[in-house]
Amino acid sequence: MTEEKTVLIVEDEKNIVDILRFNLERKGYRVLEAYDGEDESIRRVFKAEDGYVLEVETAGYAAPMTLWVGVTNDGSVSGVTVRDHGETFGLGRGAQTDASFLLQFLHTSEEAAVGEDIDALTGATVTSKAVTRAVNSAAAFVTGADVSSGATEWEG
Repeated sequence: MTEEKTVLIVEDEKNIVDILRFNLERKGYRVLEAYDGEDESIRRVFKAEDGYVLEVETAGYAAPMTLWVGVTNDGSVSGVTVRDHGETFGLGRGAQTDASFLLQFLHTSEEAAVGEDIDALTGATVTSKAVTRAVNSAAAFVTGADVSSGATEWEG
């Protein structure tokens, strides 16, 4: 049995990514891609067989926040990690450390809202809305939805 080889494409130009993907898949390679999207908040997109991992940057209360958001091919959120932030130590830091806050995002789509689907961190509403905005942007990017996040359609 032959093991399938995997290739990671790192390229900013979508047309080049599409050509490389097409040719490599014809040769039997499994192709993953790291593509910088057009949405200003989307920093990187990593494609896998079952979905995507997106690196998203959003404005937090005290400083920009960087998140990694897992999204299935159908646009359902499968995971959220706050990778970097400059939020206040006592309150906003919960966005990175409070598992119950982050677990609320699982299985949401691009329309989650603080106060409706998401309970804000106590004393950190701005931070909670920033995380929600980043998660919504990631899901919308995958589905091609046009939401207030500024996400743009990408045929990936």
